[in-house]
Amino acid sequence: MKTLLTSFAALFITLNAFSVTPNQDLKKALIVTVKAKPGKGKQALDYLASANPLKVVANEKETKTWYFVKLNEETFYVFDTFTTEEGRNAHIAGDIPKAVNAKPDLFFPLEVKKVDIIMSAQPK
Repeated sequence: MKTLLTSFAALFITLNAFSVTPNQDLKKALIVTVKAKPGKGKQALDYLASANPLKVVANEKETKTWYFVKLNEETFYVFDTFTTEEGRNAHIAGDIPKAVNAKPDLFFPLEVKKVDIIMSAQPK
């Protein structure tokens, strides 16, 4: 019981540092695994940078946030958020996935997972 109370206390302290509420705007998200072929991680990153993904995403009015993170030299993840299912589907059919799929010598096929946002947190 003491461990449970300690866990709740830690959670309360953490939540108190954030403004945590059910998100009213962001409802949809994508988690995309981008895997470069063995030994091609740097080349894959250079290719993605040349596709100017920030400019592409800036022109997608339904894409609200876009993150590109690195797990290791050949595995990357994209996390995007959207207000609507239509926006999410438009992004999946957009220029960035097309650019990756156009280079089978550099990338394995994208692994795309559609997820729903339950709640989000932002620092106060």
